[in-house]
Amino acid sequence: MTNKIQVFSEYKIKNNDTNSYEKAMDAVIARLKEDGARNIQWYKSVDQNNLYVEMYEVDSMDDYNRIKVLRKSSVEERYKDIHPFIEGDAEKLHMWAFATVKK
Repeated sequence: MTNKIQVFSEYKIKNNDTNSYEKAMDAVIARLKEDGARNIQWYKSVDQNNLYVEMYEVDSMDDYNRIKVLRKSSVEERYKDIHPFIEGDAEKLHMWAFATVKK
């Protein structure tokens, strides 16, 4: 059995754009599922204003790297609709991949 990769994405949304961003996330979550993400969870920080985190699983580092390139691309249509809402645009969309050490 292969070790699934847990992905964390973190970014801050501009103050006046939270409602539009949250509406646009429905399409982003659907695209993530199409691209192989599972167990998608989406959080808003309760102690840091407008900070959002996404967590989901993918099967491999190849899947993670493919999604990361797509998410951060300014020309890829699949995910760029939320970039204008992010403080600092796609450059400030931070992503990390983690593997389970021990169960």
